[in-house]
Amino acid sequence: MKRKELLWMIVPCLMLALFAIALRGRPGATLLINEPFAVVVEKVEKETLKPDEVADGWDTKLKITLTHKGPQPKWWGQPVDNTGSTGGARLFHDNAGKQSAVKVQRPVYPYGDHLLWRPNWDAESERYIARLLLPLAKVPAKPGSVKVQARLVFENNNKPLCPPARLEQVVRRPGEVVRVPQVSKNTHLHIEQVIIDDAPPAALKANGYTAGTRITWKVRYYDTGEDRNYGLGVDVMLYDEYGATYTSNHSGGGVFVSQERPTSSAVADFDIKSIPRSAGALTLRGQLGIGSYWPLKIEVPIRDKKGRILKTPKAPAPFTIGSIQVRPANAETQKEDGVDTIVSIAIHFTNPAKDASYDNWQADWAPHLVDETGKEYWTFTTPRPVGPQPLMGGPTFDGSVNSIQYWIPLSQVPLSAKTVKLKTQIGYNQSTRLPVEVLLRKNGVTQYTSQEPWPRL
Repeated sequence: MKRKELLWMIVPCLMLALFAIALRGRPGATLLINEPFAVVVEKVEKETLKPDEVADGWDTKLKITLTHKGPQPKWWGQPVDNTGSTGGARLFHDNAGKQSAVKVQRPVYPYGDHLLWRPNWDAESERYIARLLLPLAKVPAKPGSVKVQARLVFENNNKPLCPPARLEQVVRRPGEVVRVPQVSKNTHLHIEQVIIDDAPPAALKANGYTAGTRITWKVRYYDTGEDRNYGLGVDVMLYDEYGATYTSNHSGGGVFVSQERPTSSAVADFDIKSIPRSAGALTLRGQLGIGSYWPLKIEVPIRDKKGRILKTPKAPAPFTIGSIQVRPANAETQKEDGVDTIVSIAIHFTNPAKDASYDNWQADWAPHLVDETGKEYWTFTTPRPVGPQPLMGGPTFDGSVNSIQYWIPLSQVPLSAKTVKLKTQIGYNQSTRLPVEVLLRKNGVTQYTSQEPWPRL
């Protein structure tokens, strides 16, 4: 082969090699030749903890930025909140390559384990961002560093979307002392009243349990300087005399509407009658919280040593029942909420200026329908929220005269039920509940007091 011909064969190879080297030197450029898709950790940074995270027992937070290599799948860039798992994540000591597992006590009220994995899509950086919360101050001091190691798995319906990303990161250097961060302990909350009572029959029927005790907290929040609404978070458990714990059948908090309605309530239901008397006295412990602020710790005695539930005494009802209207719902309410009949019950307060408060009503304690055979109807199918739901009831206001409204899908009661009544009990601020009975259907005909549809609120 002639030298000239050999040169022409070598030149293209040299040019391709030089091109690959040039690409390798450019940031973000990669020469991909049939490279399979994989999620990779791009960088790991430490972030400042929020007060509620410190209150829950964490002291270190890592921000993990994840990108990928290889062809991009269709799901990349879609929200996958709370669909990840740590797949065997662990903390360990590493002393000159010799590894030993770290055992730490988890925080008392964790929102997940001590390796929290929640990937979120960040549209600005076009990356997934995950946070990892760690209790490093609790890790015993030993020679060497402390590392975290995890398999970060993207899942959908418990099925992996791709091979896991691998994370191994030094989180405490040799000799480093990790301290609990100093944060504001302002809860922005004040408990005005704690009520212990029977759980509402409507809640028992809707949630599928037969007996229960409800603990209610009337809570006021103080301005945080932010123009936003806050959901009231509830995290509670029962403890007996011997340290055993019992979880709630149902718990949840209302919403604070900034500036407009600074009061709300939280509830927790427990099937206390199923807990043997041999367990002794029962105490509820836990916390209430809003946003990322420091949570308000709570402790409430629920049952004494003799097995008596410590119910809150009831006061006389500060109101009387007035006129009752039964009217059809308007077309929009029927379509959006699946409700066809509105019942409005007028309420007259003894002292309106003092007593008129939205959040102190017990209007949804036991509303249900009953037919002439005694059959009861407690739950109904509604488009929102989806699924079986108890009847909706709540207050409206008109000067000194207040009213309770019930939204009723009467058409879901078969026409074979010729007579149908609404039965409910209405209370205010732990007062005696007044029974109310309203005839809705007689001889198969709805008993409207007016045919004019009720305007949508």
